Amino acid sequence: MLLSNSKLRVRELFTKLLQEPLSKCPPSQQRKLVIIDALDETEYESREDFLDLIMHRFPLLPEWLVFFITSRPEDTVQCRLKKYNPCVKICAGNSDQHNFYHQHEQDIQTFLKKRIDFSRLPYSVDDISKKCHGLFLYAHYIVEELKLSVDSGKKLKSLNDLFPGDIDDFFRQNFERVYEQRENSDHDEQQVIDAVSQFVVLRGTSDQTLTFLHNLIPAWLTDKKKTSRKLFIDKKIAGEYLRKVFVEILSAVVDEPPSTCTSIDEDLEDYVSRFGVRFLCPFGGKDSLKTVFSCLTSYHFIERRMLSRRIEIYHLLNDFKLAAGCLPVEEKEKQEILQEISFALESNVLVLLECPHLLHSCIRNASNAVRETVLIPHVSAPWLEWNVYAFPDPEIGNMHCFATSSDKKTVAGAKDRSLLFFDASTAENCARPF
Repeated sequence: MLLSNSKLRVRELFTKLLQEPLSKCPPSQQRKLVIIDALDETEYESREDFLDLIMHRFPLLPEWLVFFITSRPEDTVQCRLKKYNPCVKICAGNSDQHNFYHQHEQDIQTFLKKRIDFSRLPYSVDDISKKCHGLFLYAHYIVEELKLSVDSGKKLKSLNDLFPGDIDDFFRQNFERVYEQRENSDHDEQQVIDAVSQFVVLRGTSDQTLTFLHNLIPAWLTDKKKTSRKLFIDKKIAGEYLRKVFVEILSAVVDEPPSTCTSIDEDLEDYVSRFGVRFLCPFGGKDSLKTVFSCLTSYHFIERRMLSRRIEIYHLLNDFKLAAGCLPVEEKEKQEILQEISFALESNVLVLLECPHLLHSCIRNASNAVRETVLIPHVSAPWLEWNVYAFPDPEIGNMHCFATSSDKKTVAGAKDRSLLFFDASTAENCARPF
């Protein structure tokens, strides 16, 4: 309920979700540590909100709750926090601050010692840590490569032969391999996946999506100064390529009758269905917004999104608001249709959260324009049209509306604020009214 209230800002949510509940907890004898990693990787707008929380709201939490926050030394982070000592203590620095950097190198050496058995290698921990140049990411890659070499029984070369340069050289060398795999049509899908796998990780087992191992990787691929011309990825060209893919898949998803195309992977289709609106809206353009409108006015699309995950309806509501805001002024009628559907869903969000199959009831009460745009299929709706002739129980004839149970064995009849239950086969009263 709190998350669906668009009027609540970050501070209000912090108060309701963290400050008030934690203030009611009895004092803890032990400190509880919360680690927030990579503050610098947040979007700029949300980072500003988060820095505001750290400075002005975190001190209001119980003293037994301690926050440990990591971030690269970006100006937006350091500038805001360094003015707020002693509540916020900055315990890191740049490579030009010798004492801090020395500690950082020791941390990398500790990491290497835990991951590598140096008794089996002709290199020392100092040799490898110098190669890393202070980057934990490079240390990670060196560890993985050395493990493969040792496990396969290969004769180990000199460290400079294995890792001829810094992290940029490592990226260039390995992305060349990915490029060759892509260009060589003889390689099967698994070989290409294996080549890419050292740069991406599985985000979560539930949705099977991938993310880069570190932000340095996409930053390197999109930097003309660092990568070669054939490896460079132009964000604009890549975005347009993906836009066409999203439009094609979403058009097939909302095709009525459903498209006969079966070549779309089920997980890919699910991913594009959930993120397509958020991806396409910033592009604008006639075909992108036309596809977005088609999706958000497709009963099957809305129902599928709601059934995919328990709280997906909240993401869906955000998509409606985003799309309505992106439509041009001359398409006011479409804006109003999206806003009305959004209002209908938001007004019944708690019911739909538990019973998404009641979606049709929300849409049926909307205006003619919405009902004519969002075609409700007859088969999916658990409501009944009825004519009264004669029934074993006369009470059934006095009902104002009906609905069926999910197993189709029981009919519920409603009159004012009372419910009666009837057997769906015999129409006999099977439960007392309440």
